[in-house]
Amino acid sequence: MLQPIITLVTDFGQKDHYVGVMKGVILGINRSARLVDICHEIPAQDVRAAAYVLFASYRHFPKDTIHCAVVDPGVGSERKALILKTDRHLFVGPDNGIFSMICNQEKEIKVYSIHTSKDLFSEISSTFHGRDIFAPVSASLSTGRACSELGKPISKFVSINTLRPDTEGSVMKGAIIHVDRFGNLITNICRRDFDGFLGRERFEIAAGDRSLADIVKTYSDAPAGKIVALFGSAGHLEISAVMGSASGLLHLGSGDRVLVHRL
Repeated sequence: MLQPIITLVTDFGQKDHYVGVMKGVILGINRSARLVDICHEIPAQDVRAAAYVLFASYRHFPKDTIHCAVVDPGVGSERKALILKTDRHLFVGPDNGIFSMICNQEKEIKVYSIHTSKDLFSEISSTFHGRDIFAPVSASLSTGRACSELGKPISKFVSINTLRPDTEGSVMKGAIIHVDRFGNLITNICRRDFDGFLGRERFEIAAGDRSLADIVKTYSDAPAGKIVALFGSAGHLEISAVMGSASGLLHLGSGDRVLVHRL
């Protein structure tokens, strides 16, 4: 029996039975699967945060890892259930934009719409597709079943445009897509977009009522309490408070604007 890795990203938290049940379903199909919890504390229904956490994590796992991501406000609706295949990884989850950042990063992707016929699933609830679709599909892939057995190839799927910044003249319009447990405000502006927009020109970053005119290398480059801008470990622009919470101090959160002005 194969011993693949299956990672889990959800907004289920640890208080209820949902994560444990998903693991039980997976192990019932492949007892040898190795399960890794990336995060179960995604804010409820926050697909953008889930997209970022998945993006920040997947590249650090070995080839052929299966990533099961379930943040699914459209559960039970007509939205599709997907398998994504890249040259190194497989992804399973709802068609709601949760894989947008993966698609922006990877060059070659094959996408499949999962069959929900009775020969694959004995029963599908309208409220828990994590248990009834995404867990069994992830487990089936881990046993060596081909994507084409579990779904049909498609070319159209949901992408969240706000996971990339817009530019208008001398302004790059970014947005906060995730607030981590330290209160760091992580934006949709990656280093490549930032450098490509500015070149060697001076800039000013506007976040709430604060303006920042430089990028620090690390949190310790400024005194405690100071608001700073830096590029975090996943390569995205963050607004942070040294030894504090930028989210709390600036009263900003997911969806709020962060602007980069070219001077």
